[in-house]
Amino acid sequence: MAAITVAGCSSGSQSRSGSDQPGVPAPTLSAAPGATPSEESKISINSSSDKDIAAALRANHVDDPEQWARRIGEDRPYPTTDRNLTKLRQDLARYNPDPQTLNKIIATLRP
Repeated sequence: MAAITVAGCSSGSQSRSGSDQPGVPAPTLSAAPGATPSEESKISINSSSDKDIAAALRANHVDDPEQWARRIGEDRPYPTTDRNLTKLRQDLARYNPDPQTLNKIIATLRP
């Protein structure tokens, strides 16, 4: 009887995917933890909203994604030909992110 109760409790639960809106899946950024997202799965740094950037950063396990999305949005537009996101790296350096956070942010975005 206890096993039936436990199974019943777990089948009705829903988890949020990281999106700001319940029921809206977060962008799929990588197939495995630590994997680098393909260019097609990254989101546009210039045309995505701060909310979309925050959701993508959250999905890529960036701490405080809303704050980083706001900071990224403050310095737009970014050069569309800058495949290495050099300007973004320079702009974010003002906030002294740790290398792991910076790498996750860069891995999430494209020009």
